[in-house]
Amino acid sequence: MTSESKGVAIVTGSAGGLGRAIVLRLAEDGYDISLNGTSRSQSEMELLAEDVRRKGRKVIVVVGDVTVENDVKNLVDTTVEKLGGLDVVSTPKPLNEK
Repeated sequence: MTSESKGVAIVTGSAGGLGRAIVLRLAEDGYDISLNGTSRSQSEMELLAEDVRRKGRKVIVVVGDVTVENDVKNLVDTTVEKLGGLDVVSTPKPLNEK
């Protein structure tokens, strides 16, 4: 059973360590989540989506590359269409990037 949502969040890089932690925290705090990552991380995102559902939140997986403008547009459009809006965007950056 899903309780009333506090909002909708997109988390890019959601299958990675920091992204995964952010997703789980946002779900725990009552947000519905749009998971995003490349096709290489799709299986990890699907497993994470199950964890989010167990917390009673709505979740979708949108595969795409945030460096590609059309993929970003698709991510936002799909999130708004399927989850009803967009309130938070989190883009965890790996520590090895400057």
